[in-house]
Amino acid sequence: MFNHYTVSGGNSPLSVELADFRMFNILNLSVDGKGKPRNVGPNVTFKVRDAEGQAREYVNYMNPLLLDGRRYYLSGVRAMQQDTYRYLRIPADEDDSIDGYMNFRAVMSDQSLYPEIVRRVSKLALSGHGDMAADTREKFEASVLQLLQAFNQGGFGRVAEMIDQAVPEAQRAGAAQAYLKVVTTAAFEAYAISRERAGLPPAQAGDEVQPFVEDSLHAMSDSFYYGAPLYMQLSGFEHRQSSGLQLTRSPGKTLVYSGSVLLVLGIFAMIYIRERRIWLLVKPESHRVLFAMSANRRNRDFEVEFVKVREKLARLLENQHVA
Repeated sequence: MFNHYTVSGGNSPLSVELADFRMFNILNLSVDGKGKPRNVGPNVTFKVRDAEGQAREYVNYMNPLLLDGRRYYLSGVRAMQQDTYRYLRIPADEDDSIDGYMNFRAVMSDQSLYPEIVRRVSKLALSGHGDMAADTREKFEASVLQLLQAFNQGGFGRVAEMIDQAVPEAQRAGAAQAYLKVVTTAAFEAYAISRERAGLPPAQAGDEVQPFVEDSLHAMSDSFYYGAPLYMQLSGFEHRQSSGLQLTRSPGKTLVYSGSVLLVLGIFAMIYIRERRIWLLVKPESHRVLFAMSANRRNRDFEVEFVKVREKLARLLENQHVA
């Protein structure tokens, strides 16, 4: 059953309107579009409406989808019914769960943990520079903290704005690479903290962890354009099949049935009753009467009827003339 729900949306409550559920989705997810379509599982469609009545439509898939060799939870969003969906890709962790990303995001959004993240990044980046001046170390840590705060405020877009404001145009390309490397390093430390808080073994840099951290950063950055402060996941469903019987009372059923009977009788009358017309043109000056006859359907009996009616009419006129 699809209902409306009210959830907390920061300063104002949000209304969630469940619209549709599909158990099967047959999609072709191959890169070249020539692969074999397969069932990717259920999805749910819903709308999130704010206090002003503005709504965005979302479609979330229950299971992670394999895209470009990696597994993602997809959430499509569109502002208008005629628009196409734009998809947010949330990477699945090693257990094909969304929990790894959510724990990681919670740490990246918790500014109380930034000092610990900055301390770890500083220790890792400056481990071979023990004789570095204290003020230089402080400037580096302040830059890392500033980047974390900028990313938390607007993702990579906010970091790009910060570069445009603080770095000359000729040096922006190199600064962007350096800033991105610092953000990624800080993110890896934040991911390590998220695993510690979840009671998981330490994360090791490798072929699996690095792509997950990078995909998570992109998902966090794209979430600023997601249009909703929450993510709804379809965790399960109970499939119930049923049939219904609808009873309706019609006060005018007597008139309807009577009209139906008359309609059927009219059809049979059109089929079995032949329409015949007779015309008589009387000419008194010549003592003549012109006789004509027509029918809606011509058959063999028409000629016989025509002769009989003509003879009867002739006898009738003769009797009138004699009288």
